[in-house]
Formats: sequence, structure tokens, C-alpha cells
Amino acid sequence: MSIQKSLYSLLDDDAGVSALAKGIFPMVIPQQGSSPSRMPCLTYRKTTTNRQQRYCGTDGTVGDQFTVDAYGKRYSDAQEMADAAKAALIDYRGTKGNRFIANIHLDNEFDLMDIEPGLYRVSMTFEVWHRAA
Repeated sequence: MSIQKSLYSLLDDDAGVSALAKGIFPMVIPQQGSSPSRMPCLTYRKTTTNRQQRYCGTDGTVGDQFTVDAYGKRYSDAQEMADAAKAALIDYRGTKGNRFIANIHLDNEFDLMDIEPGLYRVSMTFEVWHRAA
């Protein structure tokens, strides 16, 4: 299982996220159908990968940076969706699929407005340290 699938599973399995989210999508919100009917929702994407170097070679531990965006028709919806995602991910430690996740921490967070579709967004950057279980 890829780390992307593990991250999706962490979000999808969380009761707080699943109570709010009408979808969790890789990269972008699908354009089929009406996007407002998919609100609030989350998108996720891997942005960077760091590998740890040790004296005798590359360690199996990988640090991937993910951007998770929480969308809503109202600002409060996007904020609530972001809070649920943060509660599911921050300080998580455990195994999902074949990935042992050593730590997840929030690096950055900021608010955005997507004017054309009229959506509010909270963009969060998470660092996920993991290795094969």
C-alpha cells in the first residue's frame, strides 16, 4: 500500500472526518456532477519526499510532505473540515496497510478563497514520516 493510500485511509476511517466530508479526493475535486454537492470535502497530494541518509547508506524511513486542502461553501464549513482533518492526522503513530507511520505533524496552514467556484479553502501542509511495516 502506498503512503497516499495510507493517508487516505487515515482520513476516511476517522469518524470526525467521515461525519463531515462528502468526499476525499487525490489532487483535485472531480468536475463530474456538481462540485457544490461535494462540499465540504478534502483533497490531498504529495509534494516532496525526503530520505534519511545514514553512515552506511539510505535509511528506510521516508519523510513525505502532503498538502491537504479542506473545502467548503462557507468559510465555517472549510474551517470545520480542516479541524477534523487535523484531529485525524496530527501526532498519529501506527500502522496503516503495510506502512508504519512514525509521526505526522502539521507544518503550515493558511486560508484561501477560490473565487471562480465560490469556495473557501484551508490549505494545510503535513510532514509524514513512515517506512515499510
